[in-house]
Amino acid sequence: MGPIDILVNNAGVLDQEGRLEDFSAERIARIIDLNVTGALLCAREAIRCMSTANGGEGGAIVNISSISRFAISVNRADYCMTKAAIGMMTKLFAQRLDIDVFKEAGPTELPMNFNRSPDDDATEFVLVHTITLRRMFN
Repeated sequence: MGPIDILVNNAGVLDQEGRLEDFSAERIARIIDLNVTGALLCAREAIRCMSTANGGEGGAIVNISSISRFAISVNRADYCMTKAAIGMMTKLFAQRLDIDVFKEAGPTELPMNFNRSPDDDATEFVLVHTITLRRMFN
């Protein structure tokens, strides 16, 4: 199949709304595991393959996040915190890696049409029109 040259981190889970003080430890751990730990582990493996420091040919990481990384939703506190973590992960990677790390995108920032093929306008939008954080912060 060839080397990995792009990772799109697009996993996330949302549970029923409720009060933070009522959330079980299991619920919180599940949301953190899926929304943060899963994305971080996928990125780690992609970095191992793509980073030129590791003998890779370079590549890109696109982290899909949510408007919930900025907007307060008191009934979804655990979810909001995990999406804020994805935002920080994106910024850290952009500063430390020798691969492109794209601005974390949310559903309101990308054209969403699930009838599209993977190689048409939506893909072009992500790969061509999104500003990389490395360029933004340099």
